Amino acid sequence: MANLRLRQILVEICSDLGSDDLEKLKFLLRDVTGSAKLEMATMAIDIFSAIEKNKHVALHDGSYLAECFSLIGRIDLVRKLELDPRRVEVGMETDPRLFPFRILLYKISEDLSDKEFEQLKYHSSKALGIKRGQLQKVKHVFDLFVLLEKNLLIFPASINVLKDMLKALNRGDLLELVDEYQAKYPHLIDGENNTDSLNINGATQTLESPVVDQYPSLPSRPQNGGPQTNEPSPMHAYEMNAFPRGFCVIINNNNFYPQSGFGCRVGSDEDARMLDETFCRLGFIVKIYNDFTVKDMAAVMHGLSRLDHSKYNAVVVCILSHGGEHVVYGVDGKEIAIRYLTSFFRSSKCKSLANKPKLFFIQACQGNERQT
Repeated sequence: MANLRLRQILVEICSDLGSDDLEKLKFLLRDVTGSAKLEMATMAIDIFSAIEKNKHVALHDGSYLAECFSLIGRIDLVRKLELDPRRVEVGMETDPRLFPFRILLYKISEDLSDKEFEQLKYHSSKALGIKRGQLQKVKHVFDLFVLLEKNLLIFPASINVLKDMLKALNRGDLLELVDEYQAKYPHLIDGENNTDSLNINGATQTLESPVVDQYPSLPSRPQNGGPQTNEPSPMHAYEMNAFPRGFCVIINNNNFYPQSGFGCRVGSDEDARMLDETFCRLGFIVKIYNDFTVKDMAAVMHGLSRLDHSKYNAVVVCILSHGGEHVVYGVDGKEIAIRYLTSFFRSSKCKSLANKPKLFFIQACQGNERQT
């Protein structure tokens, strides 16, 4: 189908989608476009526009949306896309366009009662350490799953937490769905000994505060005054054939404690949003953490390094904060050495990332003095 014809059809479809349909679409499409843009979407056309900006997905022949429409029970819209509903359904079983894990979470969410949803929220607080303030914003099972994903408690390669939650509900039928996913996509699942989730709520209780005095900054390179004469070596190309490519963690420190002496970083939220969209388009699983202390920053790096990255090609870390020479600041005003944050990913500590690119992007506002 030509893109022009597809766009015409999508414009017609916009008026056929209710608010419930939009929320379901936003959840199903989280992996193929920036989550920030999806969360701001109030109309179907906003969602369609966000998809079109992903060069790896684009609109294609409408197959991504057709799978979404099929899952949410809108077979009429699949037909409007001029596609065969049965072929779309078979395609989802054999070679889905959508992430299989997203489909699994959606199917589970659709089969949970309101009472079970509240039980899962309680379980998330007591057993998983999710903060009450975060859970107060959770109004739907979709919100809860997204929150657990942001804390890297559940993700395509780690399903133990999800299984524990369903066991707590005594929902053997839903556990069967998870088992089917595990059997069908074994290449996506970590081994039992490598299913640590990145839970900063628990990790911060065990890590010492890695202040700069404990972990000094990198020394400056010696200056020899002469030009470099080494011939450049041939460029090495890393494999980038996994999908997802890997994890991208964004730490966005914007609102600093008053006693820290630092002001807010104007524009930081927008920078984080753009990074989210960019790395999502590049095929990474993006997680954003806002306003972290140095303990939180160290904990999330520690947790990220403990995950099994063997099925992925790379890892990306973006830190947006105030900083100084070789250091960045937490929102508590304490310093942490960049070298310490990167040390978690050395081959000796994170073997599943050995010989793989580990990309660190540091955007640190550097003023001469703190505000007084």
